[in-house]
Amino acid sequence: MTDDDSSKRALLLTTTPRVGEVLELMETAGITPVATLLQRRQKPDTSTYLGSGKLKEAAELKERVGAEMVVVNGVLKPNQFFNLSEVLGGEVYDKIKLILEIFRERVGSREASLQVEMMELTYELPILKEYVHRGKLKEHPGFLAGGEYRIDYYVRRARRRMARLRRELKAIEERRRLEREMRRRKGIYLVSTAGYTNAGKTSLFNALTDEDAPVEQRLFTTLLSRVRAVKKIPHVTLADTVGFIEGLPPYLIEAFKPTLDDIYTADLVLLVLDISEEEGEVRRKFDASLKVIREGGLKGRVILVGNKIDVAREGAEELLEELMLSSRGLVCSTAAVSAKEREGLERLIEEMKRWMPWEWEYRIILPQGLEAEELFRWLSAKTAILQVASSDPDIRVAAPRRVMKEIEEWVASLGGRIELIRSGREGGESAQGESP
Repeated sequence: MTDDDSSKRALLLTTTPRVGEVLELMETAGITPVATLLQRRQKPDTSTYLGSGKLKEAAELKERVGAEMVVVNGVLKPNQFFNLSEVLGGEVYDKIKLILEIFRERVGSREASLQVEMMELTYELPILKEYVHRGKLKEHPGFLAGGEYRIDYYVRRARRRMARLRRELKAIEERRRLEREMRRRKGIYLVSTAGYTNAGKTSLFNALTDEDAPVEQRLFTTLLSRVRAVKKIPHVTLADTVGFIEGLPPYLIEAFKPTLDDIYTADLVLLVLDISEEEGEVRRKFDASLKVIREGGLKGRVILVGNKIDVAREGAEELLEELMLSSRGLVCSTAAVSAKEREGLERLIEEMKRWMPWEWEYRIILPQGLEAEELFRWLSAKTAILQVASSDPDIRVAAPRRVMKEIEEWVASLGGRIELIRSGREGGESAQGESP
């Protein structure tokens, strides 16, 4: 972002040279970093984030470069927030406040608005409580006006509002649960993308669904999930979800969970990594993504997708295999693709069909020597073809029972038969051991 009149000028404080993510957050939020101050340390100072000597240097640098505010490359505790504000003056943002600022600008529905408000209150409540605590100790921060009694009132009001938001979000969660049940009764499966921001999830979504969802090189282009049909796998939909962010505190992860609901409840998850990045960065983002997935109680299986293979270094596919083995069984398969160049998609689609938890699988057996091109085209459009035998006219497919009933007479007229391999439950009807 260029330094223009509309953007705020900020001093960036960090304890690590790894600042790519926070710089992207700042750019998306309309904040321009005019200077960066690094103090390498294993853990931030528990009181002021930076040590006392470096903090004095930060105050001098902020004044010298004319920064209006301070951005911290991390998550501040309430006491750190107040102490930095008192020493440095002006606004202080950490990564969470940047994210919430961006979310506030991106809400496009009532559900998203409720989720963002819940995140904001979850973030702000500990800060308000710290203010009340300091007020009782006669340590009134100068940048908030109104006194401890007014803030105490805000704390009570925030708690009441959070209780109401929980009820409303619970109702939305129940509605979504019923929608998922209805989807499954109809034999529709859900695959979800997951992964770090800017890994190429939306590009992959577009490639698999033939959609043209906007692909932007900025964070949180996607806030609520988009769901569309996967073009080459009938009865399967794909959700494009919000990107992961490293270092979210546990209390905020809990508030963040509804936004990631399509990942945790999906039948299959495509965990997307930018495999063209440095190996250390790929490993770090993989670990961060797995942590979020595990903490959310994922129900489905995970395919690890290495995106941007067209510009990746040698050994990228071997790295994917190594990461899969390190996942302790959570990742079931890997695929290397270039969503932009449409490379590797056919293999990914085959892996998706292989690992989907199909409830209904059938074997279609046709007479020897039968030409059944029209039947095969129909099956390609209406079912997920899992396997075609090279010698015998034997086809294994997955599809809802209602679809297979349409083709039963056709197969019989050709002198063939259908065998049920695996059965599930759809629409409250069990067919274990039956032919369709």
